[in-house]
Amino acid sequence: MEQLFTNLSHAVEGAPLLALAAAVVWGILSIVLSPCHLASIPLIVGFISKQGQVTTRRAFLTSTLFAVGILITIAAIGLTKIYGSGNTEVVAMKDVSVTLARGEVVALLGPSGAGKSTFLTAIGLINPPTVGRIIMAGEPVMEGDRALVDLRAYRRQHLGCVFQKANLIPFLNALENVAVAMEINDVSPRAARKRAMELLEYHGVADRANNLPDALSGGQQQRVAVARALANEPSLILADEPTAALDSHRGLVRSGVAGRY
Repeated sequence: MEQLFTNLSHAVEGAPLLALAAAVVWGILSIVLSPCHLASIPLIVGFISKQGQVTTRRAFLTSTLFAVGILITIAAIGLTKIYGSGNTEVVAMKDVSVTLARGEVVALLGPSGAGKSTFLTAIGLINPPTVGRIIMAGEPVMEGDRALVDLRAYRRQHLGCVFQKANLIPFLNALENVAVAMEINDVSPRAARKRAMELLEYHGVADRANNLPDALSGGQQQRVAVARALANEPSLILADEPTAALDSHRGLVRSGVAGRY
């Protein structure tokens, strides 16, 4: 579907006024379809590329996707993260905007310190931005550093995160580390353990189900972490260098984050 919109947007790339007019029409339609899509307004004017230039083609695509908002999983608008103040102020992320369509797989590329992890933890509702807005499935969830929803409940129900380190709970075995993610989301212990074992089997670590994290290799720990991220069938999966501890055969697509969901 996004490819169709991309092809349409290419057709108007050479005509900025036509592209802008089309974006405005689609944007207005999106607002009529759902008041939650008021976020389309700043996106109608254009999407800022990494060179800082207004890209009318991306503006058309973004506004079109908002017009059929069911396709949009997340929209981040003008995210900025600042640590400290005065002479100690550090801008970790500045004016970042992005939209992700349902089913889309996106890779963030950049050198160390570019702000990739800051961005992921911001849209993962772990480390809120200083400025900006985050909308998920048409629902505003963050306005600057102010939460508009219960963040813990929202993360449990809609988000799956795989971090650079596995971050497993050290006193729970592999099976329990996966099951607990479902149990705190009101899944019965029996159903949680059943699905946890299925996920461990899928990722090739079922034979380590009763092992504590310190008895697992780095790659095994990371596969358990991937299984945990998938446990509640999240709408959005965020992965921060998740394959660093995995060999090529056990990479991200092989383990199912991109391939299964």
